[in-house]
Amino acid sequence: MKFHDLQNLIPKIQDSKLPGLQAQLQMAPPGRSQVLRQTDKPPKKAAVICLLYPDENKITHFCLIKRAAYPGVHSDQVGFPGGQLDKSDKSLWVAALRELHEELGIFPADVSQVKTLSPLYIPPSNFWVQPFLGICKTTPLWIPDTKEVSEVIEVPLHDFIHSTVAVSSAIHTSKGLLQNVPVYPLRGFEVWGATAMMMAEIQALFKRV
Repeated sequence: MKFHDLQNLIPKIQDSKLPGLQAQLQMAPPGRSQVLRQTDKPPKKAAVICLLYPDENKITHFCLIKRAAYPGVHSDQVGFPGGQLDKSDKSLWVAALRELHEELGIFPADVSQVKTLSPLYIPPSNFWVQPFLGICKTTPLWIPDTKEVSEVIEVPLHDFIHSTVAVSSAIHTSKGLLQNVPVYPLRGFEVWGATAMMMAEIQALFKRV
């Protein structure tokens, strides 16, 4: 998709109703639909951003990151840039922009909000995550924080919209189990779990408009 075509779609995206949980559940791991809300203790809040931007040929892309290895349930996983809401953040959107800058060096002033997507609860880490669609009108110069990001994964939007879902038997879950889970095979990576659920809503949204 040419970037100017994406820009022409922005008003329709903003006016379109969110596909919501029904779309998210299409990529849910086994048992996730039974654990949609935390009940024992208040969840932490976080925000992530699906950043849309043109490459050097004016083709629309978005980026994912492969997180660095660290002691935690999301170590070494593929996801959107983002992270936990800090006390200094005035909103979840501000938190998403701050994390985008910290992780990839993109300045908040270069990013505009397109749409607030449906929030999602992540049981292993007890987070309510708010995803956003954002847009950067210039080709980003990535400056990854190597302590947090091991690789930047650039995905052509058109390829993703028309991608198919595969099933893998080699996914290690947060509990250390091997499970068959729905995945998006993108750029040599298998994207699954909460990120895939968020992406399913994005895919459904773009197919709608």
